[in-house]
Amino acid sequence: MALHRMTYWRTVGRGLGLGLLDVAIVISLGISIFYLFAGYAVRPYERGFYCNDTSIRGPFLHNTVTTRHLLLITLVAPVLGIGLFESLFYRNSNGANRLAKLYRSISLEYCEYLLAYTVCTIFMEFFKCYFGRLRPHFLSACDPDWSRMDCSTDPSAYIPQIYCKATEHRVRVSRTSFPSGHSSAASFVFFYFVVYTRRLSTALPTATSIRTARTILLPVLALWWMTVLVTRVTDSWHFPTDVIGGLALGAISIYIPFNLLQDPRPRRVFEKRQLDAPRPKNA
Repeated sequence: MALHRMTYWRTVGRGLGLGLLDVAIVISLGISIFYLFAGYAVRPYERGFYCNDTSIRGPFLHNTVTTRHLLLITLVAPVLGIGLFESLFYRNSNGANRLAKLYRSISLEYCEYLLAYTVCTIFMEFFKCYFGRLRPHFLSACDPDWSRMDCSTDPSAYIPQIYCKATEHRVRVSRTSFPSGHSSAASFVFFYFVVYTRRLSTALPTATSIRTARTILLPVLALWWMTVLVTRVTDSWHFPTDVIGGLALGAISIYIPFNLLQDPRPRRVFEKRQLDAPRPKNA
């Protein structure tokens, strides 16, 4: 009994250690690439503005959903959600060494999620820098130096060179409106769990615990997702088309790797986890 318990905890510790190592490597890679694009190696296209453009004169407001909040839901919460659903799936499946395989499966699924999230972030930052669209609150964030720009002579004049008194970081952020990064990340995590949990529940239709967890999770996640989309506009950080662009990018970033390139058949779901489907009770 003591030897069995020791082997059990050794398996648990080794699984946790290797899983955390895999996650740490992928997160480090994702953060490095994100900061490479987010203002260090790539600068956004610096477009000018028309003096009579009222669409960029909105107030500079604080984010209802902060970046830290967004990253908590899109980077930390998914590993907990994946851990929960994988545990329920393994509990209702057959196979040897299920505990060791469980940790491997959680690590693999989360790494796949993070890799796709990183690719989505790269494209998001590329489009932001390529288009260089001014945010609705651009003038408030920029704090223009009107002594170096003339809008009084011709109210409809185009100002090609903008001089701002705000910090370089704030000016850079105010030039990257399209697409919405918050909307992209929120859409990514929402559509991921829609596809991921549907695949597990389809493979194990008799597992009521998976269906129940899915029924609870998705409406809560959908409410949070819609809150992010709406507040990006009401907070004057984005135009509606920015939010639509971010939603489309997040959806495509899920559809291609997790729906188009993966075999959705239940048999493949079990093979990927090295498990066997439960036998019918009347068999």
